[in-house]
Amino acid sequence: MAILKCVWMFFSTYFYVSIIILSTFQIRNSVSASSYNCSIVGVKAFCQNLGLQAVPDYLGQEIEQLYLQFNSIDQLQENQFSKFSRLRYLDLSFNKLKNFPRNVFKLPLLKQLLLEGNPIDCICSLNWTSSDSNRLSLADDATCATPTQYQDLKLRDLTREKIKCDVVPRFDTKCKSQLKGEENTQFTIVCCAHGYPPPNVVIYDSQGKMMVNQTDRAVWTDTLTYQNHQSQYTCTAQNHMGEISQNFTLETLYGPRFISDNFLHQVVLYQGYNISYPIDCRSQANPNNVVYSWSVERNNMNKTINNQNSIYQLVDIAVDKTGIYRCQACQGIK
Repeated sequence: MAILKCVWMFFSTYFYVSIIILSTFQIRNSVSASSYNCSIVGVKAFCQNLGLQAVPDYLGQEIEQLYLQFNSIDQLQENQFSKFSRLRYLDLSFNKLKNFPRNVFKLPLLKQLLLEGNPIDCICSLNWTSSDSNRLSLADDATCATPTQYQDLKLRDLTREKIKCDVVPRFDTKCKSQLKGEENTQFTIVCCAHGYPPPNVVIYDSQGKMMVNQTDRAVWTDTLTYQNHQSQYTCTAQNHMGEISQNFTLETLYGPRFISDNFLHQVVLYQGYNISYPIDCRSQANPNNVVYSWSVERNNMNKTINNQNSIYQLVDIAVDKTGIYRCQACQGIK
């Protein structure tokens, strides 16, 4: 049901041991690689304790279990294991790995990952490990070696929150503001930002005046009025890494307001055939669906005037145009 709003104007006019036993049949049927002496048995590749400094590149893509423990491998390429689409078991324990590329363990069938005994440096570049799709959640009890404050922290438990890194502020879109409403109701600006160190969040009004200054999250509440309709507030989030900002624009729903409050209450006109006078009833509202209606009172009788415009033009001024003219500006807000 629509609520009709009207106004009137009156005008008067986080020790591994590996034991591998091969049967005579397995040894006879194994393939030795002279360069690295890796033994390949079926879908298993045994390359442990060979002094390798890199992952052998001749291994076939059918490998499902890869044993690389007790070597000197100190780095991996992002696509190092990408050809092993069937790889389910990967042992890289007791090597010299300090870090890993972002997607190196992102293998669809990988079920077990051994990384214990590596001097892993848990720095900011390992923040990505918190994503389960990168498979580090499968890791054994491997822990961080450095820095000191992260020793004993298990790799599988790494999160952005546990490894604090200096990060430029970014706004949290989950924080919602209430910027629109009817006149005299409350509006609330909620500005949330994350970063490290925690950013300083400030809200300014349209004149640049500081309204609130807080850490991580700033909130400002006030009343919606006709006057602050379309007013813009600005939120900034800043730490030593940088500064970001975003704007908030208010929208007030209000009924008709006459553009000018300084209209003449009484007008004296001289009659004459070519004399005319505009009676101005222009108004503004939001939404601006204003409908006008006019009437005139003469001799204690009210007569509707056939005019739906904001201005009524009196023409051919004569005695019979004398009267009290009324303009009504109405708006329906559902």
